[in-house]
Amino acid sequence: MHRFFVEPADMAGGLARLGEEDAAHALRVLRLKQGDEIRICDGCDREYPAWIEEVGKRAVTARLGEGYALNAEPATRITLYQGAPKAGKMEYLVQKGTEIGISRFIPFFSSRCVVKPGKDKGERYGRVAYEAAKQARRGAVPKVEAPLDFAGLCQALQAHELTLAAWEEERALSVRTALNAAPEARDIALVVGPEGGLSAEETEALACAGAQVITLGPRILRTETAGAVLAALVLYERGDMQ
Repeated sequence: MHRFFVEPADMAGGLARLGEEDAAHALRVLRLKQGDEIRICDGCDREYPAWIEEVGKRAVTARLGEGYALNAEPATRITLYQGAPKAGKMEYLVQKGTEIGISRFIPFFSSRCVVKPGKDKGERYGRVAYEAAKQARRGAVPKVEAPLDFAGLCQALQAHELTLAAWEEERALSVRTALNAAPEARDIALVVGPEGGLSAEETEALACAGAQVITLGPRILRTETAGAVLAALVLYERGDMQ
């Protein structure tokens, strides 16, 4: 069944109006027509059966059936702060992180980033998150926010209940131990460095900002893999993968 996200503001009077891009995809690619059944998600973890009622050149309106709770969103809200990776890798990790259950992605620049600040690709990454959320039957589309510099990263971490920063030189503190020490934390930030990792000085600065520096085990993971693995471990330990 084809799924689409529709903003609550575009749902009224028992009808939902698809956004322009989704309408074009529905008509030109999926070849949907009047009377076809689809699924509409309001981005707030609630889904509706719907039937296409009106079709225009750039518009599709569907009549909504009775909605139901998806219960697809994890109780633990994860924000991944990702050291800006080389071209193509950010799309991959946004896609896989969305499938796993990450709620928000925020790139950052640090001393070992190969790429330099340039044009913000948030719109493209947002589209990747949108398509992945549809495929994974998420109840909400994760946000992809503008990149931060390292000072901005340290400041942003103050807003979270718990921060876990993965570092390949750490050997003692595991993800499970760090989570068990903060059993009530449900707003969790994850920090993963770029291809070259985080420097010792940056790791120390993150610790001073309140981060728990953790190990992901004896094997070194690629930057585009580490965030997804760490998120999956956190959600599993918090009971959000059941």
